[in-house]
Amino acid sequence: MLYIYFNEVDRQSQTASTILRKLLKQVVEQFDTVPAQISQMYESSVTTGSTPDRNTLSQNLKTCLNRFETVYILFDAIDECGDRQPKIISLIQDLLTLSSVKIFLTSRDSEPQRLPSPPVLAHLTVKARDPDIRIFLSATLETDTGLSQELKNEIIEVISQKAEGM
Repeated sequence: MLYIYFNEVDRQSQTASTILRKLLKQVVEQFDTVPAQISQMYESSVTTGSTPDRNTLSQNLKTCLNRFETVYILFDAIDECGDRQPKIISLIQDLLTLSSVKIFLTSRDSEPQRLPSPPVLAHLTVKARDPDIRIFLSATLETDTGLSQELKNEIIEVISQKAEGM
């Protein structure tokens, strides 16, 4: 299981190359020893003082992923990557060419840009209902003794109305 969490605050570091490096790091950690091609890529990077390009990272990641029967990769909150989303979707589509890779993707957007259509991907819409949001907020605020009940009620009301099933 590999994962990438997208964060709106950290958009600058959410490039395709950075994501490939993060995935490669996670998959290499699954091995008892670092595969030779990864060691060679690292040594070359140190020697030249440059980072591997996207194609090199992608090829090395695919080689490592192919050593497993099945690999699940979670891309969480892909809507948070903003204008980089098309490149990230392209990377995901490239990973889907490997039969061992299964992708789980979350997004608040009803349809992230350029996703492959079923049967490659299934689409499931999940929305919180107003009562769910109220129960969660009530339980969370219950332990806060620094807020008056009136303020707690106002917080629950305002957030529930503004959430709109988020």
